[in-house]
Amino acid sequence: MKVKKNIKERAQDHILIEELECACRVGDSPEEQAFPQVLKLTLQIASSLQKAGKADDINATVNYAKVIDQIKKRLVQKKYCLIEGVAEDVAQLVLKNFRIDGILVRLFEKNMPGLEAVGVSIWRK
Repeated sequence: MKVKKNIKERAQDHILIEELECACRVGDSPEEQAFPQVLKLTLQIASSLQKAGKADDINATVNYAKVIDQIKKRLVQKKYCLIEGVAEDVAQLVLKNFRIDGILVRLFEKNMPGLEAVGVSIWRK
């Protein structure tokens, strides 16, 4: 029989990065990939923030400025066929380079008239 965890054990801290705009070449044809388009990313990075909060120390947390810098550099260097590939690449980049428990990546592109956006959402750990 599985024992239910109490609310404190289930709670998870997150760093949130909302609507980060990144230039990226994405599309399933050379014509679509010819020019970068602006994608919007929202990240929810699962990581304990307690130590950093108590110490008020940047070295005890995930430096979100470095996360943003790495993502922007990666996306401007590569070409992708699908936004799913972009989201997966972003998740793996952050998981590989930062000490985190998991990441939710939500990514949107505006690619059609009359439509606010099309997007994907993935969770990786």
